Amino acid sequence: MKDIDWNNFNWPEIFGTIHAIAPMMVNNQHKFMISDIMERTIARHSDGQFEYVGHKTDGQDFAGTDGLRYECKAMKSLIQKTVPWTKPITLKNYRGNCLGVPDQTFDYMLAVDYTQNTVLMADWDLCLSDYEELDSKFEVCLNVPDCEVLADRVTPKTKTIDIQEKYNDFVASIG
Repeated sequence: MKDIDWNNFNWPEIFGTIHAIAPMMVNNQHKFMISDIMERTIARHSDGQFEYVGHKTDGQDFAGTDGLRYECKAMKSLIQKTVPWTKPITLKNYRGNCLGVPDQTFDYMLAVDYTQNTVLMADWDLCLSDYEELDSKFEVCLNVPDCEVLADRVTPKTKTIDIQEKYNDFVASIG
């Protein structure tokens, strides 16, 4: 097992990709694709420390070289300006009636704020320190001072890709 060195992640490249795909983030039909791109980008720029497993494992996006499981949640303006906790983060959407605290599927959550270009990390217990059970989902709020800050106000690498154009070309090529 090898400890994770968060300084070896290429955060400018990661946030550059996030900002390049941001125009698609407003459409609900693209959410799965946006998450997939972000998570694969994080793994690709982790200096080999993360393996992306989100496509084959429920409730876990990465397997770390440290033997731990990581989940990633990203949101615009996740870290709030006037209170010390994050906006609510959906930990589990039951798509019906909320069944309470979900099974533990990760050891740590990476909470990505792509407005402030900041990444917080919280362990499972911290995630469950402030939660709410709604009709169909289980949400948590993270107390920001209790989280480890992995990246803070990163300047993203500028990218000139038009993800919407690439997506439209892809759809046209198979349709």
